[in-house]
Amino acid sequence: MIEFETVRSFWEANWSWAGGLAASMLGLTLLANSLLNPARKDEIALWLMGAQSDETWARTFTSLFDAVFGERHFSMNCFIRSAIASLLAVALIWLMMGSMGTFGLRACPKRS
Repeated sequence: MIEFETVRSFWEANWSWAGGLAASMLGLTLLANSLLNPARKDEIALWLMGAQSDETWARTFTSLFDAVFGERHFSMNCFIRSAIASLLAVALIWLMMGSMGTFGLRACPKRS
């Protein structure tokens, strides 16, 4: 059985990762909610629940990607949106790593 102190110390040590993950999921949920039409959301919900449908993972991902970044992938609009998404993801990871003090651990040479 897992002790309360073990769980508490784990959450105290990893609160920034849990908060970052929760914020990311909330942001993605709100973004998908505003970009997808109700019929498409219902199709994705049925697919996630495992209902029989002709949807594949690739089609679902493609429709979500097109809803966020646009259907013309070589356009300036798609480039700007993907650049903003990349910068936000890197900033989020940077903040989480900084709060955990892991920057000193990167690129440490192995000592023999």
